[in-house]
Amino acid sequence: MLQCQDPDCINVNPIGLPSGIVFLGKVTAGQWVRLLVQWDQANLQFIFQRDNQAQKFVSYNGVVTDSNPTAVEIKGLGVANVVANCTSTPRPVASMNVLFDNVAVNQSAIPQ
Repeated sequence: MLQCQDPDCINVNPIGLPSGIVFLGKVTAGQWVRLLVQWDQANLQFIFQRDNQAQKFVSYNGVVTDSNPTAVEIKGLGVANVVANCTSTPRPVASMNVLFDNVAVNQSAIPQ
């Protein structure tokens, strides 16, 4: 999880973990996965879950505040990959084709 510090999201602030990365496991080419990302405002955290695996919790308590409206009205959902041994020769390559489908926001996530 990263908090963008500018509209282009060039400068970011990792949230919850030193790197901001929540590892949810490897995916094989052609494999579909179900991902839950839930804002738990009452507990100042986000909940992540892949398929039926155990939920992972990332707290933003003391890092950012959600008591004011956002300064930049940009939200995003993205994926990233990490290629092992990226400095070895020949250099490994990885890529992703991602489809975000059936994205929904639960009513409780809408600030009152």
